[in-house]
Amino acid sequence: MLQQAAAFPALTALANVDPLAAAIDAVYNAAFAHGDDRHRFLTEAHAILP
Repeated sequence: MLQQAAAFPALTALANVDPLAAAIDAVYNAAFAHGDDRHRFLTEAHAILP
């Protein structure tokens, strides 16, 4: 599977009317696109939160 193709749902999730649902869906789909490296992605994403 192409990583770019797996990342596309993360972009379309941002079109959700509910901002919280859009953010959650985008992060979920981005993590999925990272495949086996998703734990590092989520750790780094968590580290940049205030």
